[in-house]
Amino acid sequence: MTRLPFALVALASVSVVTGAAPGVVATSGDPTSGDPTSGARAAGRPTAGATPGSDGIDFAREVRPILSDNCFHCHGPDPETRRAGLRLDTPEGALAALKSGGHAVVPGNTEDSELIYRIAPLSEDEIMPPADSGKSLDAAEIRTLTRWIEQGAVWEDHWSFRPPTLPAPPAVDGYLTADPIDAFVAEKLQAAGLDLQPEADPYTLLRRVTLDLTGLPPSADERAAFLTDCDLTDIDTAYAAAVDRLLASPRYGVHMARTWLDAARYADTHGLHLDNRRSMWPYRDWVVSALNENKPFDEFTVEQLAGDLLPDATLDQQIASGFNRCNPTSAEGGMIAEEYLSIYAKDRADTTATVWLGLTLGCAQCHDHKFDPLSQRDYYGMYAFFNSIDEEASDRNIENPRPFVRALDAAASSELETLRSRSAELEAQLSAANPELEARAAAWIQEQRDELLQHWSVLSPARAEATGGAELVIDSVSGEIVAQGPNPDVPQYELEFEIPSGAVDGIRLDALAPPGETLPGRGDNKNFVLSYLEVESQPLDGSEPFRPVTIREAVATHSQTGWPVASLLDPSLKNGWAGLGLDGDRSALLLPAVAVGYPSGTRLRLRMHFSDVHVRHSLARFRLAFSTRGDAGGAPGLGIWWRAHFEAESAEGLYVRPFLPREAIASGLDVLGEAAPGVAWMPEPRLTADSLHALEPGIGVHYLVLRMFAREERAYQLRLGSDDGLMVWLRGELIHQNRTPRAVALDQDLVPITLVPGQNELVVKVVNTGGASGFSWRLWDAAGENELTADQTLALLGSGDGTEGLDAELDVLARRAVDPVWAQLFEDREAARAAVEAFQEALPTTLVSRERSERRMARIQMRGAYDRLGDEVGPATPAILPPLPQDGPADRLALARWVVARDNPLAARVWVNRAWQHFFGRGIVSTPEDFGSQGAWPTHPKLLDWLAVTFMDEGWDMKAMHRRIALSRAYRQSSVLTPERAEIDPDGGLVSRGPRHRLDGEVLRDQALYLAGMLDESMGGPGVRPYQPDGVWFAVGYTRSNTVRYEVGPEADQRRRSLYTFWKRTAPPPNLTTFDAPMRDTCTVQRERTNTPLQALVTLNDPTYVEAAKFIAAGIVGSGARSPEQRAQALFEHVVGHPASDEECAALTGLATELQAEFSADPEAAAGLLGVGMLPLPDAVSALDPAELAAWTLVASTLLNLDEVLTND
Repeated sequence: MTRLPFALVALASVSVVTGAAPGVVATSGDPTSGDPTSGARAAGRPTAGATPGSDGIDFAREVRPILSDNCFHCHGPDPETRRAGLRLDTPEGALAALKSGGHAVVPGNTEDSELIYRIAPLSEDEIMPPADSGKSLDAAEIRTLTRWIEQGAVWEDHWSFRPPTLPAPPAVDGYLTADPIDAFVAEKLQAAGLDLQPEADPYTLLRRVTLDLTGLPPSADERAAFLTDCDLTDIDTAYAAAVDRLLASPRYGVHMARTWLDAARYADTHGLHLDNRRSMWPYRDWVVSALNENKPFDEFTVEQLAGDLLPDATLDQQIASGFNRCNPTSAEGGMIAEEYLSIYAKDRADTTATVWLGLTLGCAQCHDHKFDPLSQRDYYGMYAFFNSIDEEASDRNIENPRPFVRALDAAASSELETLRSRSAELEAQLSAANPELEARAAAWIQEQRDELLQHWSVLSPARAEATGGAELVIDSVSGEIVAQGPNPDVPQYELEFEIPSGAVDGIRLDALAPPGETLPGRGDNKNFVLSYLEVESQPLDGSEPFRPVTIREAVATHSQTGWPVASLLDPSLKNGWAGLGLDGDRSALLLPAVAVGYPSGTRLRLRMHFSDVHVRHSLARFRLAFSTRGDAGGAPGLGIWWRAHFEAESAEGLYVRPFLPREAIASGLDVLGEAAPGVAWMPEPRLTADSLHALEPGIGVHYLVLRMFAREERAYQLRLGSDDGLMVWLRGELIHQNRTPRAVALDQDLVPITLVPGQNELVVKVVNTGGASGFSWRLWDAAGENELTADQTLALLGSGDGTEGLDAELDVLARRAVDPVWAQLFEDREAARAAVEAFQEALPTTLVSRERSERRMARIQMRGAYDRLGDEVGPATPAILPPLPQDGPADRLALARWVVARDNPLAARVWVNRAWQHFFGRGIVSTPEDFGSQGAWPTHPKLLDWLAVTFMDEGWDMKAMHRRIALSRAYRQSSVLTPERAEIDPDGGLVSRGPRHRLDGEVLRDQALYLAGMLDESMGGPGVRPYQPDGVWFAVGYTRSNTVRYEVGPEADQRRRSLYTFWKRTAPPPNLTTFDAPMRDTCTVQRERTNTPLQALVTLNDPTYVEAAKFIAAGIVGSGARSPEQRAQALFEHVVGHPASDEECAALTGLATELQAEFSADPEAAAGLLGVGMLPLPDAVSALDPAELAAWTLVASTLLNLDEVLTND
């Protein structure tokens, strides 16, 4: 807008206010002096004298926008940018005394109001806004501010922060209506000299509302039924019945969910870094279901923001809380956890404010909001609600980073209950009292124990010393060692034992509680922390020096949580074996990798290192026993299993495809290391022997690696089970394979193996061709007798307390050994348990919210930086809005209920505005994301408030509000635009005509499939992969990402509704984004609506549209002998939705004739066109003349590209 010269502006503003003639300045000075500055301040400020006209200035609508646009940046809420101490966004600030002693605003007195002088001074150097700000006021804005002060500078809060009230619908002169919506709209139109347009014709009206409520056009039968109803009753009755039918259709939820998912930033990938797959679709299906069942919006809100916190939250309510987990996440290497957790919480605060409050809260992240009364403290108060979701910063590039739940429908729930009942039945049979079996099992255990104990003996050390002044006293009878004297901070115990003959293959350390004490340690709490146990050996005659003894495995009857016994094998001293959690004695069994023995006898030296973190935590009383039996400890030394999972799009070639480099497996030694770089190996301690274990379901392979250390060459039988088949390598050699589809069970493959001294690397490749996957294993000796594990050996030794769990395991082993019937029952029970586990593992997962047990502290972040922390902030709502109730915890549930509380002025307004936007193409507030000072003013403020209050009064009923809008005359108007209406209402804000806008990409695609008879309307399930140009994913993907390559899905994928299209954030479906679908990396509550040539390239050339045109043409051409004119008429009405005119019919007939001649002359072109797509035509149609079918295919394509097909009007 052109700025008037400053002096001219000043004169113009004064002349209007005072009522003086243009060019005449009225002052309070001498009227005869001719000096406009006489009697005024020396600076020459313009003054006002006459009373303004009867029209009062509306501060919220007329004054605040001027101040917000031009003044708030330097004189608004943000103290960081505030100049001269002047604040114009509050009445207190505007009326406060200035440093000069004056006042910016003096109500009723423009002469003493510094504001008026500074916006139109006689010197350009003093003008506000400053010339270099890029802002300026025009004459009308200056007049508005002047009249406002003259009228008393009445101040009002911004309109959206005032609670809505229910205004009475106006009585519109000359207009009869029972619909309040129409009354409010007609009032505005009549003030502009217009009125509502006539109603759209029945064809247009039915198509409009059907597309708006279901995202699909009406069928021919629906059109015919509607027209019949109009004739039998009247159009109002017929139309209302059609609206009710559409609202009851499941198509309604599918269509309406689309824009909600935009706002929720729903996608099927994580969004950052690798942008790997995310399992989130059950949340999407929940949204569809909630909309179809017409869940009240207040419940819809609470369950999404805090469904997990509701009392006895149902599975559906937990799934709904996934709204908070739809934000993009990362697993980038080197990421700082605190930074990303902060990013996630900010995203949720921003999204909540946009979706429910219509506020640009994110503008207060780094500083107070420059235009709205939202402080940085307000921002981090909202942030604090989301700062304690129990999640990891890294999504770990997996589909379901915790927390997540497994989703199941009624059928799956019933099946799971059946499996659980079977498992419980077998459990009851196993647990039934059987004294005779118990006695035989006890006898077997005693026999095994007696045989084992023959090879174990407690020895007294030949030498026992301690550092730090402590003394180790030896009881030569019991072999016990007692620490006496000082208790140094970090002592070391050193002991030597002399073994005259045999080889030591087991060491047992018994930690004994002194008499009267509960634990065997010397700490203040009687605990101990043994950080490292160092073992060395030498010949008893001293002919060789001491050499280290490698301990391959350590087990214990009890370890303190977080302080496992295996830690004492780590020389770094970072952790250790500790004993809290169980009173009494406890024992540890250590198995050397190779039995230690010398011909002259063996001297063992044990050096115990105690923790330097928890000082004075050494052992108070203990003893040591040694085994000299060659097979002590049973099976060879086994590490834990390691697993790598590789997904595949197809089951073809899974056995031969080298997901893991062949040379890595062939090395036989280093699959877990440098031989296979870049493979994401995961430790799997859960894969214990003798049980069935579920693996991640879906098409792909699992590589499992186990390292076994043998002391001598020995033959074993490896018993494996898998779902589906498997391949086995030992020391790099393929020794077994079984390519078969099956469910997992115990002992499906019996593989003979021979372990050689030293390390033996076993690699198992489990192939899964779809559905559930699983694995089982156990190692038996070559004769088939089950080996004793180290745990079982320790239980048989019966040393120390805490062996209850081990004793139970030993009891099972004994029962299986003495009773084949019980053994089979046990295996059946294990199979039933595995079936339950496998079924649960195969259920789809979805991310949910879950609160931490302890709230994570939130602080104001200076300039928004996560590592520049200011004051601590508790969960709180913005101060400008009603406070959070004080009668409960300030958590997400309280926030959710506050959002939809009756006294919240925003949520209902924001939702009904988006509902209006859905039907009319623009909201009553055209900036649905911003109801603040910089947002657009409502075109119909009273209507907006009437809709909001009615929405709440009617129980937040979304379908009722949609019905109300759809039934209004305003919505049913013709969309014809006359020159007069275009001039008065160019953007349709006054609703001077019916809605008319280009359809969104999803609706366009679904419409084409529906018209072609191809649409599969099945609901729910994982995202599908329809046609997409090659290379779209690859161009933005990392090679290690599981979404780097797009593979077009099977035929069924091409027919699903677009809502179910797989959504990759970094490369969303291009046939949708071309029509302005968002990336969904941030919250979007209003899509852009552009019209570009690229869109025509999609609707003309995308395989979906070409294939749809082919099927549409096939339906017309193959329906019987018709003339070209009949075909043209039928085709036009089918696609466009109303009968064709004679001119339109002739044009289509001529086009078909011309095209058929061209295709007859070029059969290859016809074949190429008809070959597009993967869906086969019906046999009856495929026998038609290809040139004829190709010609009508292009005619159908032409109709699909007509403006009235691409547009909803």
